[in-house]
Amino acid sequence: MKLIVACVALLFLNSCQQIYFALTNIIATPTAMQFSAPITQPSNDQKHFLTDDKKNTVTFLIYGNDNIYGYIGVNISSGQKYSYGKSINTFLKKIKSDFGQHLFVQIKPSATASYKNTVDILDEMIINMIKKYEMTEPSLSEQNFINSLK
Repeated sequence: MKLIVACVALLFLNSCQQIYFALTNIIATPTAMQFSAPITQPSNDQKHFLTDDKKNTVTFLIYGNDNIYGYIGVNISSGQKYSYGKSINTFLKKIKSDFGQHLFVQIKPSATASYKNTVDILDEMIINMIKKYEMTEPSLSEQNFINSLK
């Protein structure tokens, strides 16, 4: 009787050990993430959006307390001030419908921007399902423009 119990216990431990090693092999298997690289040779339908003047790019300059300035392309003086909430949300929805998947947003918080406002604009990217955006420092010309707005 003791021999039968020992055999059953040995089979049970052996099967548990096999299950354990099978699971650890599955969990330890590396998975690869999809990598998106910039388009080097745009197709004909993409050439309209990918131009030197960055027509598909929207830039937001965050400065001071609850201040945000947005413009399309490279002409910084063509933009306007926006407020957080409905104003910026309406603008993002309109611009997203214009550019679709080719929309690219640059977020440039200045040294005077609050942490809350920076997080708020990142929240707007998620709310409006904008997939391509970056956060960088404002250029010298943009910083001078921000100083002129104050």
